[in-house]
Order: sequence, then C-alpha cells, then structure tokens
Amino acid sequence: MPLSEEEKKERKRARAQAYYQRNKERIKARTSAYHQTHKEKHREANRRWAERHKEQKVEYDKQYYQTPGGIKSKRIRNWRTRGVICDNWDQLYETYLAHTHCMDCGCELTEDKVRTSTTKSLDHDHETGAVRGIVCHVCNVRRGP
Repeated sequence: MPLSEEEKKERKRARAQAYYQRNKERIKARTSAYHQTHKEKHREANRRWAERHKEQKVEYDKQYYQTPGGIKSKRIRNWRTRGVICDNWDQLYETYLAHTHCMDCGCELTEDKVRTSTTKSLDHDHETGAVRGIVCHVCNVRRGP
C-alpha cells in the first residue's frame, strides 16, 4: 500500500532529525564558521529587513519583551550598556532573580515599572564594572558609584 503525502513528510522529517542528531557537532561547527565569515553580510541583510518592516518589528519587539526570554535579554543588555562586566551573564541573571531581599538592609525587594525605594538593583563599581551585589534602590544610591 503506497504511503500518503503526510506519511512521506513524517518519514523525511524523522530521517532529517536522526541525521542531525548523529552529526550535531559537525553541523554546529560548520554553521558557526559560516556565520563568522559572513557576519557583516547578515547584519546588513537584517538592517535592510528592519527598514522595510518597521511597524512589524516594533510589534514583534513589543511582544518579545513581554516574554521571559525578552525580559532577560533586555535586562542583560541594559547591564552591559551601563558598564557591568561579567563572565557568565546567565548565572548573574539567575542570581539576580533568586535574590528576594536587599543584601545591605534586608528589606524585601520589588520589581515594578515605577522605581520605588525597594526596587531591586544590581549594584556595580562604576570604575571597574565589577558587580557588588543585589540591593534595593536606596542602598544602591547610598553606596554611590
């Protein structure tokens, strides 16, 4: 009995997945090397796409930055632009999320759109960029740069 189109697609998909699993490291290395050598080409293509689809990108970004991944991405990008230096951003973010109380005064930390005295802050040295701790806004201001 001949296979239906859906069964053919499923078999093809299964073979492709099996091939990928067997050759995952080689495929990732090849893909990474390609992207490294064509980085500027990709950036330019992304810029052109963003120019042609401004409204679509704005809507996508608005939705993305509401997701956990988007929130994480935005927060880490903000830390980087403010001069925080870190070797492992994922670990720093997980540590940041885990802290519920100020490391200085012990008050319960909050995360609101409006900054309050108990808003959670990542305190860092403005000279070296080293992280000093997760504190409330008041303690962060008190510590200074």
